[in-house]
Amino acid sequence: MYYLPELYYFFDTDDFPLKKAIVVTAKTISQWSTTYEAKIMIPFKGKKEQIRKGTLPASPAERQKFVVELYEWIFANSELSDAFTLMLDKKFEHYDDTCCWVLDLTEDEFAELQKVWEEAGLPADLFYSEDKVIEIEKPLGPIARFFTKFGFSFTNTAIYSPKQWEARHIK
Repeated sequence: MYYLPELYYFFDTDDFPLKKAIVVTAKTISQWSTTYEAKIMIPFKGKKEQIRKGTLPASPAERQKFVVELYEWIFANSELSDAFTLMLDKKFEHYDDTCCWVLDLTEDEFAELQKVWEEAGLPADLFYSEDKVIEIEKPLGPIARFFTKFGFSFTNTAIYSPKQWEARHIK
């Protein structure tokens, strides 16, 4: 099942511990993974884009240590802390920035990850299943309405994570 990041925490919460959330999540998911690929998207000035990929160590402890070192390498060489690619098999897919992050886990794996998040002081609803996405059709703006007269078709959809939707209705 696919799980998406709860963007409320990543974008709408002041001082959210992004690095901690990524490291805790990656370390935990590494136990169910065998391969990795990491790419620094925006390296420091004067450095080339860097890519590392291969097989994770066999031992779970060594695998977790390796993932932490890999993440430290990303942060030590990146202009932006959330602009990177890190893939652990197809279970942890962080494509370029924090909004483009997907976990592909079984329900049991996700439940275990939620426990680890809570033990680390992170919210248990840091990610949510993709079927919980809230899509709202909005009216078209004047330019789109104008072009529909010439046969063009448009949709205007707003997408919310569960906590973003909840926060929107509390205000």
